[in-house]
Amino acid sequence: TARLITARMIELSKEGERRKKLELDLSQVHLRLGDLQRANGRYSEAIADYLKCLELRQPHLGFYNRKVADTHYNLGLSYMSLASEGDKQQVKTPTTEQVNQPIISPEIREEYRDNALTHYLEGGKSFAGQIACFCGANPEEITIVEPAVQSGKTTGMDEKELLATERSVTLKTIRLRIATLDNDHDKDAISDLKEIVDEIQEIIDEAESAKKAISEVSEIKAKAQAAAEGDGEVVNADGSTTSIGFGNSTASASVPESAQPMMVVRKKKRPNEDSKMPAKGPSKVQKTE
Repeated sequence: TARLITARMIELSKEGERRKKLELDLSQVHLRLGDLQRANGRYSEAIADYLKCLELRQPHLGFYNRKVADTHYNLGLSYMSLASEGDKQQVKTPTTEQVNQPIISPEIREEYRDNALTHYLEGGKSFAGQIACFCGANPEEITIVEPAVQSGKTTGMDEKELLATERSVTLKTIRLRIATLDNDHDKDAISDLKEIVDEIQEIIDEAESAKKAISEVSEIKAKAQAAAEGDGEVVNADGSTTSIGFGNSTASASVPESAQPMMVVRKKKRPNEDSKMPAKGPSKVQKTE
């Protein structure tokens, strides 16, 4: 194959421009193979090719390069797709094809999401650094952000919450820095790059919100399963315990009010022969964010 031939040529070539060209050609081969694997739903194989592409590209092109940024973006997309596959296994009955596929545990799904967010952030940093280069600014000064947890800044969130939103906060800081950067000769290119960074911000924010929601649903599901099995007590996220199963005083699971699913139930009309008023429909519940 082209990949094996190029790899062999690299082994035989000496250091210099020829080797650089061959390695960049091989990186392009891995990129195309990764695109093909991802299109066919083989995300693990796609990730392996994208990582090899990144390994070959970055030493020659540097971090603040469009091709390097694109590779990070593709890695984020592939890792997130893997995590989504695991979510489908959790909530749906597996098909005949999925039965033979390995089960993705919650811990592995969490790792895939973290990897995805890391690569999305790295891609955002790379795009932002390119904007800095267009505008004559130092890309390192634009993209290096001190972690909020280590900086000791007070934002009203505890350390756990800060860690969960660290990537979002970091990219928001970088976007504020590039907002005022401009160059009359490269306006279109800079505008396009800013839009890409904005898009990555939305992806990271949505992913972190979904991650929190999935965690809450998993906790409720675990409690419901334990209640069905009658295990007695469940340890909540805050360290408290919830009595479930057949206890001395109650036989139903006690779920915190904030964790209970919101439902709209049509109320039964109270019999009243004297009343001619029509029954009211279900009241609307205002969606909270």
